[in-house]
Amino acid sequence: MAGFLGGLILKALKFAATAVVVALSSLTAFAWERVVQKDNFDGSSFEAMYSRAEDGVGTLAIYAAGNGHINNESISITWTPGASYICNTSPNDWQFVEWMIVDGSGNTISREYLTNWELSTDRKSLFIRSERSRKTGKFESREVVDAMLAGTEARFRFTDDCGEKLTSVFPLSDFRKAANEINAP
Repeated sequence: MAGFLGGLILKALKFAATAVVVALSSLTAFAWERVVQKDNFDGSSFEAMYSRAEDGVGTLAIYAAGNGHINNESISITWTPGASYICNTSPNDWQFVEWMIVDGSGNTISREYLTNWELSTDRKSLFIRSERSRKTGKFESREVVDAMLAGTEARFRFTDDCGEKLTSVFPLSDFRKAANEINAP
């Protein structure tokens, strides 16, 4: 049963990623927007919020599964830093991502140095699902979103296995508004 559910979750993530790529083609930098997508096959739906980075290249998308609310623990985050290819030499397709959330004065609210993010099959995106952190016991994607709700800027960085360092900065001015729209009944 777990394999079946895992397959459904992966199907939903792939479906969600396709829908968000289409939506991102018209997205302007700095704005957090919300999209609701329905699967024509089984009628399931999901909500996502997404934004482009300050440089206009990277994107960040947050998907709500289950009841579609960002305030539950079933959320996934996908970061596409804008690289044409993310070099990975490890057999497990994981990359260590450092993330930091800052407030309006530039003070660090939250920072994690080595969180494991999965590499997408096309090697262009990294994602983190609703899994418990071995270090804190909390849901890692939930920790990122909670910190983002309290901050004014989110920064993500990683160095791929070939040494290319990629960084994306996302202003969070519209983040709370987009999250509240998703959380509305």
